[in-house]
Amino acid sequence: TRASYLGFNKISEQLLQVPFLLLSLLTNLTLCFEYGSPVTDLHRVALLKQDLPSDYLVPISYVPNEVAGTCWVVLNIYPLEQSLERLTNNFGDKSTNRESLLIFIEILQTVWLKFDHMKVEILMQYFDCHYQEQHIPSGPYFDYMENLLRGADRGLFDFSCEPPPCPSTRQTFTTPQETSQSPPNLRTQQTPGTMLMQLMHRTWVLYVT
Repeated sequence: TRASYLGFNKISEQLLQVPFLLLSLLTNLTLCFEYGSPVTDLHRVALLKQDLPSDYLVPISYVPNEVAGTCWVVLNIYPLEQSLERLTNNFGDKSTNRESLLIFIEILQTVWLKFDHMKVEILMQYFDCHYQEQHIPSGPYFDYMENLLRGADRGLFDFSCEPPPCPSTRQTFTTPQETSQSPPNLRTQQTPGTMLMQLMHRTWVLYVT
């Protein structure tokens, strides 16, 4: 019948659109991953160092290189992103420092999208007791960020590390230079357990969006 014929044509047209939709999706994903090399905007690091006082202390949670081994990049990408997000809150919306920090956050998120999120969460749980909280001056902080981004650029993504035994007590370090010159909200510390909960929530948001 004519109705059946028209219905068949409509279904055929929809099926023909599927490859184009898939191509569009793949193109968008490619653009997402091609935000740029992790080291593309490293010239901004020098500007951030110039603009922030040398005794400006930034809190960060991380697993030291000597403990994390070849999993150093994977274990520290998300904690660095969180640290940068907290740091952006100390600058106005029109601040060039805020703009630079947001660019680095986007780069870290782009790197994150390349990971198997479940593997990262499991690995971070394995190393949970090895995360250290430290307030470090802005210069060494941005040096650390640069080293991590260079590691990401080289594709140093390993998920197969075995954590060493947990220390008898969790180590928390605060630099002696911590003074009232540091903004109050920079003193806020975060436990690895809380970080993992936020990580799992962010992973869920990425999947549903």
